[in-house]
Amino acid sequence: MLALSFCWSRHANGQHNSQIFSASPIDDPTVAVNWERYYDHEGITEICRKLVKAFPHLIRMESIGESFQGKRLWALTVTDFGAGDPDAKPALYLDGIISHNGLQGSEYTLYTAWYLLESYGKDAFISQLLKEKTLYIIPLLYPDMRDKLMGTPEQRGPKGDNNPSDEDGDGLVDEDGPNDLNGDGFITLMRRKNKAGKYVVDKDLKHHLLLAPRGENGQFDLIGYEGHDNDGDGLVNEDPVGYLNPMTDWAWGWQPQYLQQGASLYPFSLPENRAAKEFVLRHPNIAAAQNFKFPIDFFYPETSGEGDTAPTDTSLVQLYASLETGYHQLLPHHFYALSNTLTPDIYGGQLHWFWQARGILPLQVELYRFAPETDDAKEEGDKPRKKRKSKEESWLGKEAFTPWTPYEHPTYGSIEIGGFKKDFFQNASDLSLSKEAHQVMIQTLYHLYQTPKLLIRKPSYSRLPNGNTEVFVTVVNLSKIPTHTPHDVSRKIERPDFVKLKDSTVVAGMLVTDKGKVIGKEQRLNPSRIEVPSIGAEDSVRVRWVTKSASPVLHFEVDSRKGGVVEKKF
Repeated sequence: MLALSFCWSRHANGQHNSQIFSASPIDDPTVAVNWERYYDHEGITEICRKLVKAFPHLIRMESIGESFQGKRLWALTVTDFGAGDPDAKPALYLDGIISHNGLQGSEYTLYTAWYLLESYGKDAFISQLLKEKTLYIIPLLYPDMRDKLMGTPEQRGPKGDNNPSDEDGDGLVDEDGPNDLNGDGFITLMRRKNKAGKYVVDKDLKHHLLLAPRGENGQFDLIGYEGHDNDGDGLVNEDPVGYLNPMTDWAWGWQPQYLQQGASLYPFSLPENRAAKEFVLRHPNIAAAQNFKFPIDFFYPETSGEGDTAPTDTSLVQLYASLETGYHQLLPHHFYALSNTLTPDIYGGQLHWFWQARGILPLQVELYRFAPETDDAKEEGDKPRKKRKSKEESWLGKEAFTPWTPYEHPTYGSIEIGGFKKDFFQNASDLSLSKEAHQVMIQTLYHLYQTPKLLIRKPSYSRLPNGNTEVFVTVVNLSKIPTHTPHDVSRKIERPDFVKLKDSTVVAGMLVTDKGKVIGKEQRLNPSRIEVPSIGAEDSVRVRWVTKSASPVLHFEVDSRKGGVVEKKF
């Protein structure tokens, strides 16, 4: 595994304090796991149970429902249970969701949990992190999809469920899927030679096809995955098993099948998504949600209709930029793989729901982009990925692809079958799986670390001319993620934060809107507990009370759903 050491800066009582987080390999682990292979649902379940048995004080495992085929959906809670209620700590939600035919997200989430558990008590940074924060993990949200993809030659497994679906509207279900025409155990692509075709051979990856340059003719037409016209309707592979897309089943901006391919019958019609939704609703302390995607286009949560908060809101753009800047300050030679531009149009997306419906900051990490970043790499975009793929191709040889071979197709005539296998083109190879899991883990811990961290600074108080006493206190958020996102504040999705002075003589209170003065709007109802819309990223709020007591009790409490509960007596 990759050995990394870097400094993460922390602040305590306003003082700078450096701590070293040494992201190095785990020697002699309590739970030995081979991270250079993929696991099916049964294997993932076994790893989870071993971790719970070995670290009962740091991890809990619960069933949150069942898949379409009845497989258990597991959720993990990772934190120091002896350091407070896990559901009252700032939390990051993490799941292994990825494109329909990707696998590695599950291994990466499990590796993160495993590394945290094995490092607790040995690494001061991680030990403190688990005392302060909670990590919720759903390592495998779509087990039916995963098990089918791992157990069949199909290049494109079902999107998320194996429930029958009539894609071509002929009254039959799942009757025309792909076929392994050449009998090699893999379903690869079909191409046909055409002097005016759309595709040319990739010079870097000879088994890959690229669109021909603008204005030039190509060499091939790319027909699709290998298969026959099984139902005699003139179409090939138009009604495969499943094809409902779990990425378009979430209840924000949802649209039916004719507008959004792969949409289900109604939002949250898939049992796996309903289970995840209910889990999130039961945990309002989730400040940010992270999943994974392939490096196609970067992600921002899109708007889905008039009146939605624009994803390019200045404060949100600054938040993502701040996260990236902070990461590069800590790891200047690492690629920060957070998606940060608009995604193509999609309706009913998971992270859209997190952002728009729940006000949770969405974080999507791109996989397979962890080539060393240099100045040349930055300028060349995806070329490092291509070079790396080319290098892996030389390592793997025919394990990565099948040679293009002639085939007489009853519908298309003379064609060729071949190209990259499913386990290579979309998924990390076994040779690189553990290395990438390690680097993904570092970025995940950075996001967990940046969930809100609140601090109550020393208050001030003074006597007023009428004999009462005014009390001022400042609450600081030391992290880069606010206690409420801008969309959360504008839509009032989650209740506000509360800042309370526990003194029975409070007669007035207000949130100071001009921190240098005493300007604010008095809160007449329940003045001892002041409502605060949000405590911003690396920002503070100031609160003022008036008490009848000459010596008020200086006992303060901050109660934030996403920032935790902090108490301080002076």
